Amino acid sequence: MGDTVITQGVVTAAYKTGGFNGFYLQTAGSGGENDATPDASDGIFVFAPSATDVAVGDDVAVKGTVTE
Repeated sequence: MGDTVITQGVVTAAYKTGGFNGFYLQTAGSGGENDATPDASDGIFVFAPSATDVAVGDDVAVKGTVTE
């Protein structure tokens, strides 16, 4: 925790209002029978109040500090 990391994936849900102020990002190709990363976490919530132009289906890369 506290490390700065970069990750990339597909936006699966976007919450621009309502208090969440962010989006869920999932590793491309994950899930289902042919999971590209079977032993790793495939999703993350990105708290990004200023990311108002992110939409479901977008392929994005994010850089930030890991917190719990």
